[in-house]
Amino acid sequence: MSIDIRAVEVADLPALRQFSDRFNRPGSSTFADDFFGWQHRESVAATESGTPAVALAAFAADGSVKGYVTAHWMRLWRQEAQVPGIWLHEWFVDPESSGVGFQLLNKLVQGYDFVGVAGGSVDTMSVFLRLSPSVVWFELSRLVAVLSPQGCRPLLATEEARSGAILRALTPAAPPVAGVDVRPLGRFGTETDDAWQAMRQGCSLGGNRDADTMNWRYARHPRFDYGRAVFSTPGGDAIMVWRIEPVGGLDRDVKVARLCEVIGAPSAITAAMPHLLRHVAAEGAVLCDFFCSHGGVLDAVTAGGMHPTVTTPYLDLARLFSPLHFDMRRTINMACYCRSADPTDFRRPHGFLFTKGDGNQDRPNP
Repeated sequence: MSIDIRAVEVADLPALRQFSDRFNRPGSSTFADDFFGWQHRESVAATESGTPAVALAAFAADGSVKGYVTAHWMRLWRQEAQVPGIWLHEWFVDPESSGVGFQLLNKLVQGYDFVGVAGGSVDTMSVFLRLSPSVVWFELSRLVAVLSPQGCRPLLATEEARSGAILRALTPAAPPVAGVDVRPLGRFGTETDDAWQAMRQGCSLGGNRDADTMNWRYARHPRFDYGRAVFSTPGGDAIMVWRIEPVGGLDRDVKVARLCEVIGAPSAITAAMPHLLRHVAAEGAVLCDFFCSHGGVLDAVTAGGMHPTVTTPYLDLARLFSPLHFDMRRTINMACYCRSADPTDFRRPHGFLFTKGDGNQDRPNP
């Protein structure tokens, strides 16, 4: 079978929506005009000319779609050097088109120093591991703060007599610090660049979090309304980004807060956290969670009042809320490789700075 693999064009979107409805899930936002334009075109438009395409599709001779792979472009910092990279999003192939899946993925990753995937399936990971001998596979740690023990009960897979005591133990552990000023952010600016400069020094590898990147990822998101603010603390500014998410599938109104980004020096993050948790509780959230890989950032957020999650039969908090679903995974697995990195130095994911926002895990469902 003759297969043509090329960059996705706007004219291809109707056919790709039909293919996605069949092989991915009906009504997925991936190829909706607004979401596709933001996710796959604007992120490339902000880069230098000649950047390889980040959405490819395979077409048969009759023009029918046989598969696609999508990603988004990101500039990363590895120590003091910037490297171009991509995060893979979706990868679906007609089961009758043997070999097309590997061709798509192999063509997409050419030209990038860093390639990452979050929440990859077994099929994705088996092919991903063939692309490089230096793949690092790890999980993001999940921190939580229970803002309403009673309100969190519907979010438990099972409930026992001891569940209430454990939920109460996971309420915010640090009181608000005096001298913290909170200012809402319309657009990210110089304060974000300064906070990121203070933060990235302690990261061996991390996705860029300067103002331009944050404005694209959060301020200009076509579907979600992200809360964002500057917390001016005695230890400097901390930038926080979060989203209030209604829990679907319940017979009552329950909301959770998804903390997406914390940017700043550790002392600033720790001082800001109690104020952030108080704010999202006032917005009606019964739970706040945060997914991150970096040990120092996790320590700072924990010192500010959040807690590591330990899944047990009497504390089994859901991870998916739109709708509420008790998936076997309670966190997010990630895998990545970097062609220019020394393989020995690269195998230290506690020094990586990645959140669920990097790997496109905070996205509309469908």
